[in-house]
Amino acid sequence: GIDVLGLIENMSTHHCKQCHHEEALFGEGGGQILCDNFTIPFLGQLPLASPIRSQCDVGIPIATQEGALAERFMKIALTSAIVLGKKPLNYAGKFPPIHVE
Repeated sequence: GIDVLGLIENMSTHHCKQCHHEEALFGEGGGQILCDNFTIPFLGQLPLASPIRSQCDVGIPIATQEGALAERFMKIALTSAIVLGKKPLNYAGKFPPIHVE
C-alpha cells in the first residue's frame, strides 16, 4: 500500500573514462520491465561512471556540474517533479480509518 513515485535504473550502463564508450554490462530493459509489471513510472537511467562517485566523495554532486552526466540527473529530477505534480494533494482517502478505544 505504499505509493511509489517511480523507478530510477542505477548502473544501467558502464561509462568508460578513457574512451567514453557506454555499454550495458548488466543487460538492458530490466528497469522498464519492472515498471511495466508494477505499473509505475520509469524515471530514467544512470550509468556506472567513476565521476559520479569521485565528485560525491568530495562533496560536489555531479548534478551541480556541467556535462552529459549532470544532464541525466537533471532530466530525472524534472521527470520526477512532473510525476510528483500529478499525484493527489490529499492522501486522506488512502489510509484506513483509525479507531481509538
